[in-house]
Amino acid sequence: MDNLTVICPGFGEIVSQNGKGPGAAGYRGYEHPIDGKIIKTLDTPVMRSVFRSITSMSADAGYGQMISSGIPVDEDNFPEINTLVDECISALGIRRPYVVITSSMTMNAFTVGNDEEAFIVLGSMLVRVMSPKQLKFVIGHECGHIAMGHLMWHTAATMAAQLTGSFFGLGAVFAEAVMLALNAWSRRSEITADRAGFLCIDDADVAKRALIQLETGFIDSSMINIDSYINNSTRYRKGGLLRKVGEYKANHPLIAKRIEAINAFASSEVYLRVTGKPYSMGCIREKDLNKRIEKLIAVV
Repeated sequence: MDNLTVICPGFGEIVSQNGKGPGAAGYRGYEHPIDGKIIKTLDTPVMRSVFRSITSMSADAGYGQMISSGIPVDEDNFPEINTLVDECISALGIRRPYVVITSSMTMNAFTVGNDEEAFIVLGSMLVRVMSPKQLKFVIGHECGHIAMGHLMWHTAATMAAQLTGSFFGLGAVFAEAVMLALNAWSRRSEITADRAGFLCIDDADVAKRALIQLETGFIDSSMINIDSYINNSTRYRKGGLLRKVGEYKANHPLIAKRIEAINAFASSEVYLRVTGKPYSMGCIREKDLNKRIEKLIAVV
């Protein structure tokens, strides 16, 4: 199969073929399989009608003021970043979200809303520190959440987390169990979004440096030896069960795991198929990729 070229559309075309709009669940080609199955299961008219209004009100209440006061990214403000947004939405086949930059001393970006009205919030520190290519990865990551229809369910998970502390007794035990399940899905949805961000830049080193930059803050990520970082992270987290508790309750995988997941995806037949690139004999088969990623992000 060394010289076989896969005849398939680009990944942006795959996204837009389902005909349901950018937030509808369906085949994207690059999603984590468990994430994809869960989203397809949730994507029913009843579930969407129930959660759309609830999550919309939650987004308004929690982030409305921030979005209203943030500086919009458009042709007049931040035209270079505006171009990055245009390139990402074109690559992933989604409608343009409303993107703002807000004052923040943390390396953070997030997406709220629903498939009809999505908002991306970029922290000013992140915009100031990251290179344009790194920032494009982050924007592509957030656009990936929109493309997969994650927004309503992420918002629902956030609401559930806020309510968990209100329960007592058996109710608290049940609420905690629900949150652990939601977080397990959320970690896999982040793997999907990382793949979307990577596809927007098609440069694994930039994607990995962008993820490292989230940890280093003002320190230039080019100063970090990524292999050493991953090795140290792996050695430390294998040290004991108690070290896994925080990770088990987290809604994002560890940065080191996300970098390893990017490495594997970039060498896989899934990546080659989605981008329409020729297969190579050394690429990781889809079945093996799924097993490798699941083993990687499993906590216990």
